[in-house]
Amino acid sequence: MIAVTNSFLTNTPLITSANILSIVPKNGPVDWLNSAVKGFSLSATVGNNPNPLKLISNLDLGEETLKFTTDEPYSPTISSKNVVADYALPFNINFKILEVGQKITIARDNKDIITLESPEVPVISTPNQLSLNISETKLQVLDAGKFSDLLADLATNKESEVVVYGKTTILTNTDILGQALIQGIPFNLTTTFQGFDQFNSDGNPPVVQDLTILSGSSNQLFMGIIVVLTNPSKYSTSVGQVSFDMFYKDKKIGTTVIPDLSVVPGPNPVTVMAILDDPGKNPDTVELFKLFLTGQSATVNIKGNEHSTNITSLIPAFKSINIPSSMPPLKTPFIKSSRIVFDNQTATTNVSTGIVEMTNPFVAPISIYAMNSSFSFNGIELGSLEQNNYNNPIFIPGNTDQTLQFPVKMVLDPVVSFTVLRTLALQNNLDVTVLDSLIALSNVSVPGADPNANPTPEVIQSFDMAKFVTTAMAKIPVT
Repeated sequence: MIAVTNSFLTNTPLITSANILSIVPKNGPVDWLNSAVKGFSLSATVGNNPNPLKLISNLDLGEETLKFTTDEPYSPTISSKNVVADYALPFNINFKILEVGQKITIARDNKDIITLESPEVPVISTPNQLSLNISETKLQVLDAGKFSDLLADLATNKESEVVVYGKTTILTNTDILGQALIQGIPFNLTTTFQGFDQFNSDGNPPVVQDLTILSGSSNQLFMGIIVVLTNPSKYSTSVGQVSFDMFYKDKKIGTTVIPDLSVVPGPNPVTVMAILDDPGKNPDTVELFKLFLTGQSATVNIKGNEHSTNITSLIPAFKSINIPSSMPPLKTPFIKSSRIVFDNQTATTNVSTGIVEMTNPFVAPISIYAMNSSFSFNGIELGSLEQNNYNNPIFIPGNTDQTLQFPVKMVLDPVVSFTVLRTLALQNNLDVTVLDSLIALSNVSVPGADPNANPTPEVIQSFDMAKFVTTAMAKIPVT
């Protein structure tokens, strides 16, 4: 009976025969009829249906994990959790599936690409569905070119349609047959593999989460980057070291290296080494770096090439990668704060002290060889700073702060000087009557100054110009 059931379910021809022992008509036994047919043999073929049963209606290969190596590029290992198959039986008996083994072939464009064989493993079954896990096993690639093409499609697209066919072996337990092994149940289905879609997340490209400068020279700049690659599929993969070209405004500016690319479903923070070429000479690299340092974001493109991976089967997949990514600005500015300090000599020397608190947010140290800056208030330039430190550069170790002092040459223009001084004096609640009279005597035009100011002799005698300037400019906000 088990052989007949196996033949029927697998559509494997089996000739059956039966010998007539007796015939019992409706109205009772007939002796002469029994004697005539006794020992008569009948035969029939089971499992020869031109339209075989489709017992398995759907197959989901579950949460797959693919691992590639350079030694066996066309024999990656695969494992999977929660493989689910929908099925329907042609008879209504208590039929419980205990174990399942299978041989699966994946095809596309009428070409077989890969096969997978898994031994019998325990399953969880219901009357219409079963689920199981596939332990790690090697894929057998039948067509290397088609296999690489499939991987390229999965790398760059949301999904790829394939044909999955093969045979399943099941260990069952039934009330009638007891425990029975049924071998070779066929299936042939069209299904869809989810793709990595260039690690886009709902249409959004990968995001650079963090960036630091590790080291550099006049020829190359090494940057450490944390980029979030979102895997929209339910598959995981591990491919080892990969590299890409980095482009800015369609021009190559360097390369990126991922030491060990492994991704799981969902967001994956990945450590990336970026190497920028000719950071001091390449105008595109200089522009990108300036945007980064001055608090502006920029879009760079990460593109694959034929040398992106040493795994032969994956070369077409990585060569097809073209990922735009937003490079964020520097989170912590170099200059945390700046201010000008005026002393008693500033009014006569026109030189003040600029105090700048600088931070180095990078791992690599910074050497400052020259500085050329200006200080302004309300859009009015107050002074300038020019420093040439080539013989003794300012050195700031990585991830540290330093407070630096520099002489600032103040602007000598009397209109600018009086305008700033008067504005600050009013902000500090100082009496500007004497200052307005001095402005009138200087024959310059300052917005808001009273040309008819007439301080008393006592006020003029007690007026301390140096103290007035120092007090007015004590808390000057500068940029």
